[in-house]
Amino acid sequence: MLETLDIASPACRLIINADDLGACSERDAGILELFSRGAITSASLLVNGPSAVEAAASASAASLPLGLHLNLSEGRLANRCSLTDANGKLLGKLGLRRALAAGSAR
Repeated sequence: MLETLDIASPACRLIINADDLGACSERDAGILELFSRGAITSASLLVNGPSAVEAAASASAASLPLGLHLNLSEGRLANRCSLTDANGKLLGKLGLRRALAAGSAR
């Protein structure tokens, strides 16, 4: 007896991710509101952003799924490295490009 399996097409899911949670309290509030309204499904946390700690706590309380936003060009880092100036400030997009081109980024 020949049997035929009815295989459904794969389910599709649209993910709408909000960028830069943690950049500032106004942006954070907007992202959290969009999530509460079902307009976005996740956000990326700018971990060295000025409001990152508060934003992460708010996202956790709201059950907002988070990813990490890799930031190599803007803001400050806790520790100096080859991508920062003497004060720990990242070099900016142009400065990062220059450091990469010069081979000085480790």
